[in-house]
Amino acid sequence: MSEPVTVAEHPELECHRLELRFAATRLAPRRALAALERSLAEAGQLRPLIAVPAPEPATPTRFVLIDGYRRLAALRRLERDTARVEVWECGIGPALVALLAHTHTRPFEPLEQALLVQALARESGLSQHALARALGRDVSWVSRRLALLSALSEPLLAALMAGTLSTWAAVRVLVPLARANPAHAEALLAALREAPLSTRELARWLAHYQGASAAVRARLVAEPALFVKADQAAQDQQQAQVLARGPEGAWAADCARAERLLGALRERLAPLAASALAPELREAFARLARAFTRLTHDLERCLGHDPDPHPRAGLPAGRAGHAATRDQPPAAPLAQHPAPPPAPRPATHAGTGAPR
Repeated sequence: MSEPVTVAEHPELECHRLELRFAATRLAPRRALAALERSLAEAGQLRPLIAVPAPEPATPTRFVLIDGYRRLAALRRLERDTARVEVWECGIGPALVALLAHTHTRPFEPLEQALLVQALARESGLSQHALARALGRDVSWVSRRLALLSALSEPLLAALMAGTLSTWAAVRVLVPLARANPAHAEALLAALREAPLSTRELARWLAHYQGASAAVRARLVAEPALFVKADQAAQDQQQAQVLARGPEGAWAADCARAERLLGALRERLAPLAASALAPELREAFARLARAFTRLTHDLERCLGHDPDPHPRAGLPAGRAGHAATRDQPPAAPLAQHPAPPPAPRPATHAGTGAPR
């Protein structure tokens, strides 16, 4: 696999001379293809395709396309018959190794990497350890990529290749759902083909599905887009209510939530009261009590019931000072606070000392 790669660029090569042997290893998302088509129409082909000579001696003028499947698809949509091609004078196996080890155009998706590793294993017959050494990766990386393919069913893989499903959606949502409920996974995949959801929308759908009853789950997998629409409408309405209530309404809502949480704590206290509370539970409650005390003190101060507008709660005992001297000015700058003049003494009768 250490065969050197010699590059020879063909300025223009007829597209029909390219053999698309590895087309099944590339994802074809519609948006990416549309954007690439617009770019090629405006600026032309900026990067060449990558190909190697076909190994069959009967077809010396044909080439196996290694990289550039999206660009070739976009060129064909623009009805172009030729393309700029960079020909690597090496075998297919070394070309795939070079492509995986050093991405020439764009970073591959994990699924594309998995498909390329699988294709390389078929072409070369190498073990996972040998593949890892050739690619400059560890064996776990190769193993994870191949395990990704084994977890995907044929319908899921077809949806991924068509670009109607993201790798995240397949691995995080459809594969676990297929293990738990194959019928629901199949129904969800069919619905996503008709109305695809973004990653964020599908994450919200999954969170709701996990906490739903059996009857609700059946409706969720049948019409996931309807759920997303209703969920967004509920969020918009909630946001509008928050704006309408203002800070007063937000305060009241937070108080109501805190009251419900305190009620839940009281309910959970009964089973804990059978034995002494663990020290960490007592400390957790102590922190909660201190937080409530601080909130009560701040509320009284805001309402004008606290005579001391500058609370010193929380200061160490040695720094609090005596209450009688707490509000007096500091004693250091004596020059700014001269002593008051002595009071005048009353006049007296001579010799008697009595006041006049």
